[in-house]
Amino acid sequence: MQRKYLTADGPVAAKPYVLLRKALERNGKVAAATFALRGRERLGLLRPLGDALLLSGLHWGR
Repeated sequence: MQRKYLTADGPVAAKPYVLLRKALERNGKVAAATFALRGRERLGLLRPLGDALLLSGLHWGR
């Protein structure tokens, strides 16, 4: 499983980033997300981890 730690990139992105992280943390929820990696769109799971968000790539069984 691929894991990436995400943080806000600059002051403009900080407010919505912190809002999402705190909302997920406060409600004990995770979020489904799509992201591009190596030219392909993939499905992932976002969850709060300290001051960052952890993006875990999901894999489909074959």
